[in-house]
Amino acid sequence: MKKFKSITLGCKCNQFESDSITMQLKNRNFEYSDLDPDIVIVNTCTVTSRAGVQSRQEIRKELRKNPNVKIYVTGCHCQTQPDEIKKISPDIVLVPQDKKDSIPDLIEKNYVLSNSHINSVCTDQVFRFMPTGNFESKTRAYLKIQDGCNSFCSYCIIPYARGRSRSMEFEVVLQELERLKKNGYKEIVLTGIHIGLYGKDLKIRTNFTSLIKYIADHKNNYPRLRISSIEPDEITDEIIEIASEDSILCPHFHIPFQNGDDYILKRMKRPYSSKFLKDLTLKIKNKIPDVSIGADILLGFPGESEACFMNTYNLLKELPVSYLHVFPFSPRKNTPAAEFKNQVNGKITKKRCEIIRNLGELKKEEFYLTQSGKRKNILFENQRDKNTSLLKGFTQNYVQVFFNGEDDLKNRITKLKLNYNKDKKIMDAEI
Repeated sequence: MKKFKSITLGCKCNQFESDSITMQLKNRNFEYSDLDPDIVIVNTCTVTSRAGVQSRQEIRKELRKNPNVKIYVTGCHCQTQPDEIKKISPDIVLVPQDKKDSIPDLIEKNYVLSNSHINSVCTDQVFRFMPTGNFESKTRAYLKIQDGCNSFCSYCIIPYARGRSRSMEFEVVLQELERLKKNGYKEIVLTGIHIGLYGKDLKIRTNFTSLIKYIADHKNNYPRLRISSIEPDEITDEIIEIASEDSILCPHFHIPFQNGDDYILKRMKRPYSSKFLKDLTLKIKNKIPDVSIGADILLGFPGESEACFMNTYNLLKELPVSYLHVFPFSPRKNTPAAEFKNQVNGKITKKRCEIIRNLGELKKEEFYLTQSGKRKNILFENQRDKNTSLLKGFTQNYVQVFFNGEDDLKNRITKLKLNYNKDKKIMDAEI
C-alpha cells in the first residue's frame, strides 16, 4: 500500500479540492501519512507573491526530507508560473487546473503529464466536478459550486490562474447538499472563486440568489449553510432577508471590501464606492443585529497616499464590522497594477497593515462583547482545541466558542450561554 500526503495553500476552493483528492485516493487503498510518504500532492496558491514563494518552499522541503518522493504539483501557482516549479526538479509532475480532477487517476496509473504543455493562462471552460463527503474530523464540509472569475480587477491574477466563471449544475448542487447531510454534516460552506457569478453560465440560466432561495424554501432537506465569501455588489436584499430569518443561512457575511478609498477602488477596478460599502454594511446590520460581517482589506496599492489610507481606516472604524483580513499589495506579473506608477514603499505598507490588523482585533472584541450573555446554537467540532483540550465550535454568526464539555457534544448543535473572557480574549460558554 502506497502512502501519500497533501499540502494545501490558499483559499477554501483549494482546500475543497485537496480534500476531494485525499478522499478518492483513500477509496483506492492509498494510505494517508505525514511520515515518509511515497507521494506528495502540493496544491499551490499565487494570490500574492508570498503565496508563490511559500508554495515552492513546501516543495523543496519535501524533497529535502526525501529526494526520492514523487511530487505532484497543481493549483494557481503551478498554472501561472510552471517554469518556476520546473527549476526545482525536472521530476516534479505538474498538473494544470483543467487536469486537477484527474490527479487520483494519474497517481493510481503512475501516469506522467508532459511538463512542457502547461499554458500560463487557464482556458478551462468546464466546471470540473470533484466528489466530496469525507472531510476527516471536520464537522463542516466545503462544497465548491463555482470556479473562475470574469472581473479582472487590476491587481488580481486569479482570472488567469482559474479561468472564466463556470458553475456546478443546479440539481447537482442540491444532490450534493442532500448527500452531505446524510453523511452527518451539520453545516456546509458554499464556496467558489467568484460565487456571486454562480449560474450565469449554465444552459438553463439561474443565479446565486435563486439557489439560496430554493434551498431556504426546502430547508428540511439540507444542513445549515454558510457563504465563504461574496462580493459586496452581489449581496441581494433577498439573501439578507433569508439570513435574517434564523433558518438555514448563517447570519455571517465575509465581504472583500479591498479598500475604503474611492480613488483606490477605482484604480483597483472595483465596481462600487466607499459609500456603497457603508450603506450595504449598515443595511445588513440593521436587518440582522447579531450578524457577523468580515472584510478583506488590501493595503499599499499603487497611489495609496496617507490620505487614502486614512479614508480606509476611518471607514472601517465607523462601520460595525466584526473582523478584518488584511493583506499587503503584491504586484502580480501581467496584471495592470504591477506596472502602475507610485508604488508604495514596503515599510509603509507593512505599517499600515499593522494598524488595520490592530483595528480588526478591537472590532472583533467589540463584537464578541455584544454577544456575551446571549444564548446561541454552537456546532462543536470533532477535535478538541490542542492548547486547552476544550471543545471548540462556532455559532451561526461565526463566534468561536470554547467549552469544558463531554465528547458527546462533538458534531452536535447545542444551545449555550456565551461568556466573553476579557483576560484570554476568547468566548467561553456555559449551560
